[in-house]
Amino acid sequence: MTEFVQASINNENKICPVNSYHEWDPLEEVIVGRLNGANIPPYHVYPAFSNLGIY
Repeated sequence: MTEFVQASINNENKICPVNSYHEWDPLEEVIVGRLNGANIPPYHVYPAFSNLGIY
């Protein structure tokens, strides 16, 4: 039991490098880089603004 409590305390002190301040759901993915030449699987739901060629 002591090990579990100590592990819980250690995990609470860690700082997360990315945060989600979205009120509906937690952060699931972080995309770093440019979208040019990217391949998105057909089953993946992505926003319409991801096509940078229209801007």
